[in-house]
Amino acid sequence: NGCPRYLPAGACSNGPVQGFKRDHLEGGIRIPAIVRYAALKAGSEYREPVLTLDFAATALRLAGADLQQLDGRDLM
Repeated sequence: NGCPRYLPAGACSNGPVQGFKRDHLEGGIRIPAIVRYAALKAGSEYREPVLTLDFAATALRLAGADLQQLDGRDLM
């Protein structure tokens, strides 16, 4: 996650957040995500932090699975 510190200046950017890949600052742990799904309203935003576990839980819930045994949360 994030732009690595070892790349030449200008090769990538974590702006406007501070830090680089492997830092415990936002620039090292935050990455944008874009999701397209017909049931989502165009232009909507989910402002809470999300893990890949949440994408798995959401997909399984949409498929009708029971989520009680999963660590992720349903994003819908």
